[in-house]
Amino acid sequence: MTTDARMISGKWVDGLFNKALGPAIDSELSQRLADEGLHLDKPLASSYPHERFMKWLQVSAADLYPEAAGGDALHKLGARVVNELQSGGGVKGPVLVMARLMGPRRTLRQLAEFVQGHSSLKISLTEHGSREVRLELNEGDLADFIAGAMVQVLTAVGARGPRATTQVVSGAKSVVALTWG
Repeated sequence: MTTDARMISGKWVDGLFNKALGPAIDSELSQRLADEGLHLDKPLASSYPHERFMKWLQVSAADLYPEAAGGDALHKLGARVVNELQSGGGVKGPVLVMARLMGPRRTLRQLAEFVQGHSSLKISLTEHGSREVRLELNEGDLADFIAGAMVQVLTAVGARGPRATTQVVSGAKSVVALTWG
């Protein structure tokens, strides 16, 4: 049996579950997360194993989107996180104004650089024309979640009709193709 040595920052866990999803986490979901080792009512650790983080995402996606299958539920959860951060003030108005001025491709490049600088997620962004980019991730399990989040980011910066397709190459690699009109 192999173990996954990747770790997820406690700050990312806090931002995702307490800030972005906090309003949507009712007592039942909170208990299910606690049963899986995430106690949102206690101080969070500095980092968590990737496997546990993925389980918490899957539990949350299944609870919040019971009508959707695994990948689709994670996609919807990713979009919800961006929506919640935007509506809850986690993404400030001036940031959105600047992102709209920069345009979708430049915004995605800046976001990829930011994420790489603050997490173990590595992103290689390749542009394919003026309205298509491919994100190669050193992560297979998060592809659908990232795709949903990126579609919502593109929507927030004014891209028309953004779409994402994911291809999981392995547990350690995936590709998210993003297009817009």
